Amino acid sequence: MTKRGSHYEAPPVYATASIDVGSGPAQFGIETLDPPNSADRPGTLPAERPRGKAFGQALCGDPQRRISARNKEISVSRPATGCVADAERRLLGTGGPRRALTLKLRLDQGERDALRTLGKDSAFHGATAPWRSCMRQAGFTTAKDPQRLAQALHPDTPLAEQPAARADVTCKHATGYLERVYARLAVLQQRWLDANPQSAVEWRSLRQWEGEVATKVLKAG
Repeated sequence: MTKRGSHYEAPPVYATASIDVGSGPAQFGIETLDPPNSADRPGTLPAERPRGKAFGQALCGDPQRRISARNKEISVSRPATGCVADAERRLLGTGGPRRALTLKLRLDQGERDALRTLGKDSAFHGATAPWRSCMRQAGFTTAKDPQRLAQALHPDTPLAEQPAARADVTCKHATGYLERVYARLAVLQQRWLDANPQSAVEWRSLRQWEGEVATKVLKAG
């Protein structure tokens, strides 16, 4: 960026491990009533400073020149020129950014396929039955499954203040629901990987290469 006449400062890094695991709905509805730990994050992130067209072009290059890839569900594109693209090529090699994007979408398709299969899986539905029975005993006779229950909760009310959310989490713990459904999802994901072994091999190879190059760059200063 400096060579292109712009000064780039990386945004501050905050502890984000728990941001997506907090009190919001996850893959199988509510998983915990506890809010995410925000001790290491500011209440509000600093506003991004306007940088201007020249800065944007230096960072992301010509908006008309992009690399793209797609799977059966979505299409994604990324800059083909500019400092972001140059950095990716340095880490991944010539053609590496396109290959990485293609692999990401191939694995994304595997995740989607596994979830679609899970929706028809008898073992998955078998884990829902004890949860539903527990919810009925708690007085929530219309609860069909955790996903639909989560969608019906009030988004502006803390989960701990909503009786349905409290019962949901209690019943998940009591029936081992989350352990069972995540284990079943893992089986179906592995089944997809077993049927598409080259995808994982290529992904690990690419990331190993990236790690080795990054180490050399950091050591070189």
